[in-house]
Amino acid sequence: MVTQTQDGRENEIKEYTVGVEVLQKPTSFDPMLDASVRIHAIRLRKLLAEYYHQAPAPPALRILLPKGSYVPVFAEVSPTIPGLTDPGYAALATNANNVNQESVCIIPFTSYIHLAGIDFSADGFCQFLSEKLSLFQDIRVVSYQSACKFFSNGGQLQNLGHALQVQCYLAGTLEIENQRIRAMVHLNDAFSNKVV
Repeated sequence: MVTQTQDGRENEIKEYTVGVEVLQKPTSFDPMLDASVRIHAIRLRKLLAEYYHQAPAPPALRILLPKGSYVPVFAEVSPTIPGLTDPGYAALATNANNVNQESVCIIPFTSYIHLAGIDFSADGFCQFLSEKLSLFQDIRVVSYQSACKFFSNGGQLQNLGHALQVQCYLAGTLEIENQRIRAMVHLNDAFSNKVV
């Protein structure tokens, strides 16, 4: 991507071409059905943000990958202006607890579905929800397995934010109503446990 941008071929950098040429997907690759390029782009943006956030001195030139694009941007940064936010780029935001503000995990839901003949797993639902949330570019999602391991090892809810480095968590209940499965979900601050 960087080489194509330097050569002035930005118009060639599309989700399909990244999938086929970079990730070695077959020519039948369909970005609408396979989100792997988007997932790798999310990870790359976060790695770049962490790298520049942790750099001891701001580099003179940064490579940025703006949200909604696969075309890298080269931004000159003045070292004399501390805390400069690059154009088109969201810096890694941290709160007082040094936790990424756009971070979330899903804790195991309470399930009231115990009817014979219904093949439904609350854990499967939470895993599915975690995977779908990870497709969003604006948030970091801690794996559902990590949250389950935290609680199975005796972790307490009041320590969740620090232990998993998340700002929020999703909790909820699953039940049957009129032969439909109903999910009630709420987003909580991981440090105050208040509903967001």
